[in-house]
Amino acid sequence: EKLKSIGFDFLGHDDQPVRQRNTVRAHAKWNQRFEQLVTFKKEHGHCKVSKSHDLSFFNWVQIQLSNYETKSPELTSDRIEKLRSIGFFDSLDHDTRSVVLERRRHYDEKWNH
Repeated sequence: EKLKSIGFDFLGHDDQPVRQRNTVRAHAKWNQRFEQLVTFKKEHGHCKVSKSHDLSFFNWVQIQLSNYETKSPELTSDRIEKLRSIGFFDSLDHDTRSVVLERRRHYDEKWNH
């Protein structure tokens, strides 16, 4: 009430609630990374992005795999279909998946998830 009384703008500058703007940005960022993955696959013939190639991109790829393996709601069915359309899951071997799941387990234990 006090914020309203001084004219605080809860919607932000473009009349979209903050959560909605963040969702739009997150969706755009995911699509940008996906397009980066499409380009990477065209150039390299696989989706195994290494840390040395681009750490941030590597982390994004690992998160997608982890979200898929753990059935996270972050990875929607639409996103799964996009990843399948480029053979994302086919080009990642079992060892890669095991490493990701082990890292996720350690993270969950550390942060009590």
